[in-house]
Formats: sequence, structure tokens, C-alpha cells
Amino acid sequence: MGEFEGLDTVEPLKRRIERHSFDRLIMLSDGVFAIAITLAALEIRPPADWHDLPGLIAQLRFPVLAYLVSFVVVASYWASQRELLSRLLRVDGLFLLLALAQLMVVALIPSATQLLYRHGPDGAAVAVYGGVLAGCGYLSAAGWVYGLFRPGLAHPETRSPYRWIRIVTALIVPVFFTWVATTGGSLSLAPIVAMVIALVARRVILARFANSPKGAG
Repeated sequence: MGEFEGLDTVEPLKRRIERHSFDRLIMLSDGVFAIAITLAALEIRPPADWHDLPGLIAQLRFPVLAYLVSFVVVASYWASQRELLSRLLRVDGLFLLLALAQLMVVALIPSATQLLYRHGPDGAAVAVYGGVLAGCGYLSAAGWVYGLFRPGLAHPETRSPYRWIRIVTALIVPVFFTWVATTGGSLSLAPIVAMVIALVARRVILARFANSPKGAG
């Protein structure tokens, strides 16, 4: 990952423009992801008609679950982008467009989550929510495909097995939410736990390939 920009750095103009684009993308991405997580939490509001703690818990159970899902997914997408950017030497115009498109969808996640807060596990609200999270994931996967296989972008020590496994596993979350959006799948605890287990398994598998010397395996 490039060092953050210093305005007093003397370097060729082409290198300066590339570094500027890279650094600003990292800063913008971190800001958008952080705001998306924060706004989703701010939309959780106590009901006006609660009288005791059990009643409050019962009424906030689904909104809190929806927020936890959004938090885990946004954090997963942020970690994925951070990992991708750490493996790139530079970014070009098309990669910037893919990254900005993903950030545009990330910014919609709080609104999609708010639909769940207001309508609960209603089919239409769940479909919109699942569609937004799936779209964000597919754009993330597209960034991985382009970033790892566009000549001159990825660090040369990034191994081929890792590249293919990383792209395939990038589809775990969006495929799950495509199922949610198109089948009216439930946001109950069981499928969410399954998704989290899949993400943990992905991390373990990727760590095996990411940390091996180039050419091994």
C-alpha cells in the first residue's frame, strides 16, 4: 500500500498522480465505510410504547439483529477492500470507477437497513436489503478480478492460487444475499450464523495461501 501523500515530496508527475489517486481512494473508502456503519446504528430508536425491559427487548430484537447483520457485512466488505488495496501497486481509472461504484452502494446500506427497522422481516423490505448488500458484494468481487488480473496493478508476489481462491470466496456474501433477495429468505439467526462461519473459514483458507512463499503449493 502506498504511503500517504506528502505535498513536499519531489517525484515524477506520473508517479505523483498515481500515488495521489491511490491515497485518496483509501481515505475516501475508510470514511464511507465508517459513516455507513455509524448511520445504521443511529437509526435504531426505542419504541414510544415500551414499559419494561422485556417489552423493549422484544420490540428491538429484529432491528438490533438487522444492525448486527449490516455491521458484519460492511466490516467484511471493508476488510476485503483493505486487503485488496494492500496487494496493489497502483490503481487506474477503471479500478477507481469500480471502487466508487461499490462505495455508492455502501452508502445506501443505512437506508436499506432502515427499511428493515420500519417494516420488519417483510418480503419487500428484505428483498431490497438483500439486493443492496448483494450488489455491493458483486462490485467488490469485480474489483478483485480486475485488480488481481489487470497487468501492472497487483504486486507480483501475489500467488496465482491465492488470486483464484480470493475471487471465488469473495462471492460468499453476495450469493447469500442474492438468495435472501430473490427467495424471501429469512434473516433469522441460523442463516446468519452460517454466513459468519463461512467468512471465518474463508479467512483461515486465505491465510494459508496468502502467507506461503511464492511458488509453493
